Amino acid sequence: MAMWLLLPNLFTNARLATAPSEPVHSGFHFDGTARKFFEGWYFKVSIPECRQSFCFMYSLENPAFSKKLSRLEEAQYGPRSTGIGAQILGADDKFICQFSEESKNFWGDRDELMLGSTFVPQKNMKPPKREIPPQEFNSRVLEGFQVTPLWHQGSIRDDGRNCKDCTLGLQHTPCLWMGKCWVKTEVNSRMACCFSCI
Repeated sequence: MAMWLLLPNLFTNARLATAPSEPVHSGFHFDGTARKFFEGWYFKVSIPECRQSFCFMYSLENPAFSKKLSRLEEAQYGPRSTGIGAQILGADDKFICQFSEESKNFWGDRDELMLGSTFVPQKNMKPPKREIPPQEFNSRVLEGFQVTPLWHQGSIRDDGRNCKDCTLGLQHTPCLWMGKCWVKTEVNSRMACCFSCI
């Protein structure tokens, strides 16, 4: 079974100079300490023509520890979960989730809505540590994601409970944030309805 979403590849290498201000609470808020920490990001795309919605959720737990805690670290800092997760709730309530206890390949911008992670890099490739053009992302990342205010891209692999994998890429044009306007996503019903388990 595979979950897939085909959306137009409209990415440009130049950031839009006319883009509105960033969403409220943009940026990665981790302060670098060993205190317990969790941050999550949630994105929803609704396509009225299909009467469907897609939700993309990413989470990061305790990034001070780039992998599962050792017994010594657990004794010193207390028990805690570590890692990075990606979840997609697709059309007709299809669900996919990928999680790794290692967060060493996560990156996030402190001041802007820009984040990403590599679960599995392509053979002989180093995971990116910042936003990269979609074609470069595809050549460097086998499983992972990158998100900006203008672009959302990734390839997520599940353990097969629901859908096995999902590849996505969508461009959106922000208008305003936090209920004062809407985010226009470049999508059409033919493409959006392709998000399905087969």
